[in-house]
Amino acid sequence: MQKHLDKIASNLTTYRKSSACDLDFRVPDERVYRGKLGVVGESVCQVFKERGFCLRFQVLGSDGSARRTSGIRFKVSLYSQETPPKRILQNIAGKKILRGTVEAESDSEGGVQFANVVVNEVSSHYINDAFYLVVMPASPDIQPFTLTPFSVRARKPMKRLSRPCDLQDLA
Repeated sequence: MQKHLDKIASNLTTYRKSSACDLDFRVPDERVYRGKLGVVGESVCQVFKERGFCLRFQVLGSDGSARRTSGIRFKVSLYSQETPPKRILQNIAGKKILRGTVEAESDSEGGVQFANVVVNEVSSHYINDAFYLVVMPASPDIQPFTLTPFSVRARKPMKRLSRPCDLQDLA
């Protein structure tokens, strides 16, 4: 798996930049894959720091049809948008940058779900104000999925009460 992650890190230098979320963007590679990952449901291009979000994928064959697989491991990673890109393991405070469900296994129908992925750093602290989010399969037959630009913003503000809070309101 580390061999594949190193290959992605080297291939990320050829990425094109886009201002919109580009879900069909993939790692450029001369290798021919027998499968790829397709996004299921809503796309996630911007999330909030320390707020969980869900990623869902379907393993597709080279022709785009759903492929039945089970037991294939997948892992979520973040890379910087500098040249060359670097895998980010810790935030600037030294804590793990990703927590929650960062590893998942495909089900019998080929579905992969990362139920609660949490990013512990805002992307504004990094070059280009965004990350590359990469979903890497353990199988060399499936093409890695790359989401770019992937932006993490400060925490979403909580709704304020229109009147002062009373202790009885909390009961």
